[in-house]
Amino acid sequence: MNIVIPQIAFRNIFRDKKRTFSLGVTYTIVTIILMILLAFTNGVVINFGNNLSKSFVGHLNIYGQYKDNGKIYDIIPDYSKIEDAIKQTFTSKVEVFPRISMFSRIYNKGYTKSSSITGVDLQRESKSLESQIKIVKGDFNEFVNISSAVIIPQDLAEYFEFNINDEFIVSTRTIYGAYNTATFIIKGIYKNTNPFAQNMIYSHFEYLQKIMLYPEKGASSLLIFTESIKGADEKRVLLMKELSKDPTYMIEKPVIQRQEGGFNIRSNPKSKKIFEESSIYKYHYTIFTLEEILSALNQMINSIRTFAYIVTVVMLLIIAISLYVNIRMTINDQMREIGTMRTIGMSANKVVSLYIYENIFLAILFATVGIVISLFLIVLFGNFITFNVPVDISFLFDKGHLVLIPKISNIISILAVLTIFSAIFSYIPSKYAGKIKPIDALNAVH
Repeated sequence: MNIVIPQIAFRNIFRDKKRTFSLGVTYTIVTIILMILLAFTNGVVINFGNNLSKSFVGHLNIYGQYKDNGKIYDIIPDYSKIEDAIKQTFTSKVEVFPRISMFSRIYNKGYTKSSSITGVDLQRESKSLESQIKIVKGDFNEFVNISSAVIIPQDLAEYFEFNINDEFIVSTRTIYGAYNTATFIIKGIYKNTNPFAQNMIYSHFEYLQKIMLYPEKGASSLLIFTESIKGADEKRVLLMKELSKDPTYMIEKPVIQRQEGGFNIRSNPKSKKIFEESSIYKYHYTIFTLEEILSALNQMINSIRTFAYIVTVVMLLIIAISLYVNIRMTINDQMREIGTMRTIGMSANKVVSLYIYENIFLAILFATVGIVISLFLIVLFGNFITFNVPVDISFLFDKGHLVLIPKISNIISILAVLTIFSAIFSYIPSKYAGKIKPIDALNAVH
């Protein structure tokens, strides 16, 4: 007897609509939860990296020292040479943003506070900077057009009772160790959407160069953005090889230490000593990658992933219980049909296969519905619904929107796992139907 089991199984899905709907809703809800959870996990990692790279890391970051007449200065004296090497190394699109970090003390109306001022080359990264901040007072374009202008975080403005067009004085050390003072004018007060740059004061790169007596092409660090964060370590190896062609350059990887509240990036002490004592090396540059920083912060990321795995296991257990109860109830209701099928020649294995196929089709159908609904929710929450979030969890959001990034691999994995899981856990209760004798099934009374 030639019986097409998959066709009968697919037809049977819709026979008992109430039971199909109850199990189907379980599959749909589980799929939605898993899709959003995985998209959320992907979003945290990517958003975390994007915020970190934009604030002070880049995909690659170079900082260093140079020697002049026996003295060592903690700056890059001529970033144009390094920039040429970067463009020589990476033939694809690459952006290089020089930065200056100035540690200073701010004085105003009897108040004083230590703070760091970051010099940004606005000809290169004004758009990037503007995308990270939300101006609550003032105008970003006025900041761009006035060399001594700064934009400051809202908390600092409240501490000093600053307002737009207020001026303040800072005291700092130049690269030569002497003290210098400078006046800044406030042209913007901002609320930062980047959790890693919450307290940064932004100034003009060239203005800080003059204050700290940097050379014309001097910088504290270089932020390098390639086409993708992927393969950063391999890209660093290529750049180190290119820079090492100059015998006066000592190039190395950093030592990164995790510590409470963050991490510490420093040069290798042994390399530093060799540089100080060497008569050959004039420049000592350290290159670190965004991937290294992310790996140092993997504890938090792994905690999120672990939570996702735990939720996945719980969801699968719910499906397993629902499957068992549903199939046993279906078998009890279809005793006479099972007896009839066995009487006309259907083997026990085919009866088992019938119920397994039925639940596989059910899983695929309602998991697909769950994927469609979850993609709609991801678009909705990722683009149209805005949250007012505190600073502590702002790395989970992008301008108030949840960062949810679904991947094709996630969709395929969810479909595959639910299908295989459904087949495995359908087998146990379905095996019971195959063991029922035809005469017992036909005589069953409900």
